[in-house]
Amino acid sequence: MGLYNHLKEKLRAWKTSAKPAATEAPHAPQTPGRDRLAGEDADALFGFQLLGQLAAAEESGQGNLLIGPRNIRTALAAVALGAQGETRREIIAQTGDYDSIDLAAGKSFTNALHIWLPPDKTLRRQFAGHFPHARIENTPVDQAPKAINAYVNEKTRGKIKTILDLPPAEDGMVLTTALDFESGWRTPFDLKDTRVDTFFVTPDEPQKTHFMSLDDCFWYSATPDGQIVWLPYRDDDLGMTIFLPRPDLNLAHWLEQGQGTNWQNAIDAMQLKEGNVKLPRVAFDFSARLANALQALGIRSAFTDTAEFDDILENPGPLKISDVRHKTRIQIDEQGTQAAAATSEVLLSAAADDAQSVQPPFSMHIDRPFFLTIGDAYNRKILFMGIVRQPSLEK
Repeated sequence: MGLYNHLKEKLRAWKTSAKPAATEAPHAPQTPGRDRLAGEDADALFGFQLLGQLAAAEESGQGNLLIGPRNIRTALAAVALGAQGETRREIIAQTGDYDSIDLAAGKSFTNALHIWLPPDKTLRRQFAGHFPHARIENTPVDQAPKAINAYVNEKTRGKIKTILDLPPAEDGMVLTTALDFESGWRTPFDLKDTRVDTFFVTPDEPQKTHFMSLDDCFWYSATPDGQIVWLPYRDDDLGMTIFLPRPDLNLAHWLEQGQGTNWQNAIDAMQLKEGNVKLPRVAFDFSARLANALQALGIRSAFTDTAEFDDILENPGPLKISDVRHKTRIQIDEQGTQAAAATSEVLLSAAADDAQSVQPPFSMHIDRPFFLTIGDAYNRKILFMGIVRQPSLEK
């Protein structure tokens, strides 16, 4: 019997026991501690701050948002390996060192890195040596979008087909990271339990959508802000954590208040409970240009003519980051989740531009905008993070 099934049997046994027994989480050897090194929280800290900036800038307040914090961190930390001075310090303060990012592939996800250069440019050997598995391509400038987009399409298995629309400048380079994720639920939703119901984009804007339903044992907590549940995948000890805010809580405002610490406290407080989760099917694409949000977080020098990227190219002129483009896609259904992220950085010449208590089962009907992460149980390795306001919004 697997550990997860063992825990379900143990929870049922509590109901006939006078004294509940301590148990372990199915995804971790012990309750997550709060004294972890800040570096281990880099995905969460960076993700919350960046998503907060994007949510604040989203004009309608009704659009979906989805970012890949680790994917973006990887792209930024990679170019920081060729930076010095204030440029390097500002990037590393937000992303951590490149070598500290765990880029090993899992059963359910892969990471990839691509560097495009014009024919007359060459990477410095020391810089290129940091990326032994990267694909480095020299093509004419007008062929750059085709080469970069083909790579992203390949590495995300068709989930993201394009990341770059126009050719970069002739004296530039483009570094692109790609992340592909696919995994089934550890306990799939039964298709016969799926029903059409109402999702409230706003209290005054109902939208009919398909809701999946599952009765099971979940890691769950209820806070003054709302409900949190963990839905594990069958691979890599990863899962989806969903936060359903109370009806009067605006998620954008919640993010603006810097919820990183409170979020981790809520994760640490989760307990194994029986309950019912009704989750809408989700399918949407998201894209954003991140330069303004990253500068608001403190990565400023890299975007100016005084940027110090002297250790990337042989015989370089001054380089700066001119654009950071990020695309994601997610699909959530009865069987599991498919998601992908790609980040392209365009660098141009600076001159050019505990013990569990038995409680009644809970019910969590996710019928209004919600926050989600895909990552490990501690929510420190976060592959994806976002706000779902319109579950099925195909483009």
